[in-house]
Amino acid sequence: MPLVAYLDEIGDHSLESINPQFPLFGVMMLICKEEVYCQQIVPSFYRFKFEHFGHEGVILHSRKIRSAKGDFVILRDSEKRRRFFNGLNRIMSRHQYTLVGMFIDKAKHRAKYGPSAFNPYELAFTFALERLLYILEGAQQEHAQILAESRGKEEDRDLGQSLSGLLDMAQAMSRRIVLGRSNLYCHSTKRRRTSWVTRWPISPPTQ
Repeated sequence: MPLVAYLDEIGDHSLESINPQFPLFGVMMLICKEEVYCQQIVPSFYRFKFEHFGHEGVILHSRKIRSAKGDFVILRDSEKRRRFFNGLNRIMSRHQYTLVGMFIDKAKHRAKYGPSAFNPYELAFTFALERLLYILEGAQQEHAQILAESRGKEEDRDLGQSLSGLLDMAQAMSRRIVLGRSNLYCHSTKRRRTSWVTRWPISPPTQ
């Protein structure tokens, strides 16, 4: 059964300006079977959103949830907040998936390596990719899809170049990764701007 990996970042990966209040940069990867995602996780979140908001168009951003603003103003009601988080926790504990998180303290990273410090995004993604390969090997899978949400034209271009270059380099150095590229496809909902998702199929080492 094919695996799918959803990639997202936490914080700013720049080493030029570091926020002392949050000097970390992280890459999170959610990995699960495609069937589990399509047939279990997605329907669960659709039902959850209809239950609490009356439609499926709300995006569950943690910052907006914590601030209880916009669509999440309902969370200022203690009973609704309790039911919201109980329902969210049930979804997160019910389904089978793997979370991989890689975090870099940018201040320590820059202090230790100076001008030669690796880009935090590429470094964190490298570590996450290693874990994904181990999971692929354990599941005896030949490929996985890595999907990253759009951040804007320039950000998408930089992300694509960074990830493609990283995978190409790994392939050239160790032949552990077979990279296949496909076109972008478009996904949109009524309450969300059009977003682009890129797929990078990768394969585990050839025996």
